Amino acid sequence: MGKVFNFGWSFSKDGLFRECERAFFFHYAHKDEPFGRDAHRLKELKTPLMMAGTVVDTVIGKALVALKEGGEVRTELATKGEKAYEYIWTKSADLGPKTRTGKAPPENAIILHHHYFDHGDDDADKKAGLRTVRTCLENFEGSGLWQTLQRMSGLEWGEIRTHGDGKFPPKFRMDNGIAFWAAYDFYIKEPPKLHILDWKSGKKCHSSQQKAKQQLAIYSLYGQKALSTDLENVTAQAIWLADEPEWAPEQVDGNLIAGVAASVTENAEKVFARLVEDGDYKGRPIYEASAPDFPPAPDMRKCGRCRFLSICEEGREAVAGKVVSDDFDDEEPFEPD
Repeated sequence: MGKVFNFGWSFSKDGLFRECERAFFFHYAHKDEPFGRDAHRLKELKTPLMMAGTVVDTVIGKALVALKEGGEVRTELATKGEKAYEYIWTKSADLGPKTRTGKAPPENAIILHHHYFDHGDDDADKKAGLRTVRTCLENFEGSGLWQTLQRMSGLEWGEIRTHGDGKFPPKFRMDNGIAFWAAYDFYIKEPPKLHILDWKSGKKCHSSQQKAKQQLAIYSLYGQKALSTDLENVTAQAIWLADEPEWAPEQVDGNLIAGVAASVTENAEKVFARLVEDGDYKGRPIYEASAPDFPPAPDMRKCGRCRFLSICEEGREAVAGKVVSDDFDDEEPFEPD
């Protein structure tokens, strides 16, 4: 039996649950399972494009913090991002094999999937990540959005989070009482309006845009429930950094908000119904979860790219047997949200 501490829900949990319930179990309920240590390490691994997204978010976040605190406005963000990317890559190559043998990595270390398994570097993958960093940061620094943010620096801003800072937005509760977290990047209050912003360094396609719309619906609920703002005054924007973005937060359609809220609430209740309360730790409830209650969704394409493949027998069988399903979505499965 696995353990779940202080059960809550988020858009990323909902997405993984939809993708594969067994992967969800490996990610969130692995403690006390025989594969628990492996799962704990595997869930933190990144692809080069994921790492690029983390670098982009962090460089922009630090630039915004400097701006808000009245310091020197940062420039040459792309150069800073490239240096950070190269440094993290080098550290990952050193830490990856050591981590797999059981040595704990430094706190907040980023380890790439292929370094963990001691596979050789793919120069094309490395360059693709580096190109993403440069493109996104050059577009941001040259954008109308960046100019607008500088003009709005005197307004009240929400806490700006960067990688490893340990900051998490306050949770809110859905109508069924389940705690929910919303991992937006930051917000600006322009009374009576509240603008919630989320950086996107990934590929802009129909599927990713639909996912982003659903995220913004959750962020709108966050603005209403956690920040006490009337829904009609909450605007949100997914900022696609593959292009030079402009300031364009919009109110999310109320029907979409209601539909997304109902859908994610339904999935949260499905999971919660499978958990068995097993005491508490420092006032936080502990639940037991059973792997058979979270069946896999075998597909050779999806399983072949899953971070948990090495501990998932059904996934390895799907890859070996070339099993395919009808609901495969050909997107990067480790995309940050």
